[in-house]
Amino acid sequence: MLEQGIASFERREYFEAIESFETALAGAPDDETRKVVKEHLGAAYGALGAESLEVGEYRQAEELFRKGLEHADNYFSRFGLGFIHFQRLEDVEALTHLEASLLHQPDFSGAHKLLALLAYRRGDSETAIAHIEKAAKAAPSDREASFLLESWRRERELASGFREVETKHFRVRIDPSIAWSVADFLVGELAAAWGVLGERTCSILGASVVLGLYEA
Repeated sequence: MLEQGIASFERREYFEAIESFETALAGAPDDETRKVVKEHLGAAYGALGAESLEVGEYRQAEELFRKGLEHADNYFSRFGLGFIHFQRLEDVEALTHLEASLLHQPDFSGAHKLLALLAYRRGDSETAIAHIEKAAKAAPSDREASFLLESWRRERELASGFREVETKHFRVRIDPSIAWSVADFLVGELAAAWGVLGERTCSILGASVVLGLYEA
């Protein structure tokens, strides 16, 4: 049944694979065999979850990913849960799962791209660039990764001479040509906006704000 399940998995027949693996697990003669079967079973649930995610069935996908992790750690489930938490702006949970996915697939471009976006969202441009470099290298055909890499490198160069102010919720980089009085006013406006809109809404804006890169 284990071989039958592997064959079904390779054909992307995940329901059939899961059925075969569960039968094999029930009849496993020893712990070592059970471990092997559970690894395959976890991967099958994770791959099925990935298919659900692709068609927008987020709740079903999350259930399948968690079911997969009940059997064995696998990068399908870790990345899937990381993506779902990323979409919900639950950055701590997303970071945990995405980093775990890289333990299984160190060159997985999807995980590196999301980790890059997470870092950029919290204002950590160096970590963001490091991950997007790995994503672009692992997937040279990924135009988005290449665009982000070029854009963030250019932004880093432009902002290298900017003054920086840390607030409770934002890291503000200020063009030296902007008067401190104006910068102070804008930083105050950001704080006021946070209070009006609420933490969850404002976090969509990210933790890094650049004043002076663009002129109104």
